[in-house]
Amino acid sequence: CIAINHPGFFIASSCQKTFKIYIWSIKNGTLIEILNGHESYINDLFFFEKDLKILSSSWDKTFRIWQFENSKSLLYECFCEIFKTNGKIFSTCLNPNSKEIAFFVQNDG
Repeated sequence: CIAINHPGFFIASSCQKTFKIYIWSIKNGTLIEILNGHESYINDLFFFEKDLKILSSSWDKTFRIWQFENSKSLLYECFCEIFKTNGKIFSTCLNPNSKEIAFFVQNDG
């Protein structure tokens, strides 16, 4: 997966072998951050439109909201909220207003 934030400063990409998310600076092409936590295939990535937040969803039955702070320097602190579902998440959509998230989840029950 790949996502570009609205102002065009950052790219997020996921690795399907390590289940990590990589954050890159578009301006200078450097790797800024590696996000760890998912335990299976990451199927969607979205940047929130107004905040420096990323939504990721995975077959590990979680979606995560990663929030970055201290955006005035290249050193960021990342905080992650984890939300669990009852099944694998196959598809995700973030409303452009960043207030609503929709999922297609496989029910394991």
